[in-house]
Amino acid sequence: MTLSEADAAHDFTVSLRISLLGLQVEILAYETLLLEGLASCFESTLRQGAFLPHGEADLLVMLEMQDTPVSRDDDVIRVSTRPTGVLATATLTVPDSSRSLACDLTSWAVANTRAYYVFHAGSVARDGKGILLPGRSRSGKTTLTAGLVKRGFRFLSDEIGIFERSSGQMVGYPRALFVRKDILCLLGLNESVGAWSDDSCARIVSVTDLGGIRASRGAEPAIIVAPRFRPDAATRLERLTPGSAVEVLVDAFCCLSRFKETGLDLLIDLARRVPCYLLPFSDLDSALDAIEDAFDRALKRAL
Repeated sequence: MTLSEADAAHDFTVSLRISLLGLQVEILAYETLLLEGLASCFESTLRQGAFLPHGEADLLVMLEMQDTPVSRDDDVIRVSTRPTGVLATATLTVPDSSRSLACDLTSWAVANTRAYYVFHAGSVARDGKGILLPGRSRSGKTTLTAGLVKRGFRFLSDEIGIFERSSGQMVGYPRALFVRKDILCLLGLNESVGAWSDDSCARIVSVTDLGGIRASRGAEPAIIVAPRFRPDAATRLERLTPGSAVEVLVDAFCCLSRFKETGLDLLIDLARRVPCYLLPFSDLDSALDAIEDAFDRALKRAL
């Protein structure tokens, strides 16, 4: 993959380089505003004019200002890519589009990885052992992940749980957390913590904002807890049978259509050897207590 002569002639001044699920992404722009938002999303550092040699990026994204109708107040950025047509978003408004582009990049990485199994899940680790929190949006994944990080667990991800195919280890993902403002107070955080997000109800929160640390190495899965936030639910950790656990994991698995039999084998193996629970909850502290208790019991059984 190389830039066309026209692309190469553009005087891009800023780049953001990200490694997503083993894939190399470089984003080029004239202005820093949108890239600053992306750098917050991915907790990465902007580079001035230091670009990857042609051909080394799996995905090259170019952000260029586009002329807009007089009636529009927002600046608009045209997004072009090499290979072409990769990202769903064709144009973005500035400055409220960094999260949208971050989500598109994550979706692209999940769709193209061959080295990892990916779940829609939060994930944390302690002492080389991990907790997977699979669930749909609004199930409480991010809230519980952030709460566990504040209790001393190392952060892997609040959005995608990743298993390295070669080792079976849970590994991390570089994106920051997107935390709703109504959850920040539950975590003991000020509403102004972190960076601004295009979602007016959320903030981009780094691990350091939580007083936590990113996991620096992989972790063996110790327990799987599927959260189910319900406003009036009593906290109740329900042990699942292997069959029910497979159903929960299938619902959260992003790669079944791609990996087919080997992916299903992974789900069955996890359901058989890793304790799996369903967690209806409405109270954060009691839910975190229940998860920690189950984690400690799993570690004791493994001794």
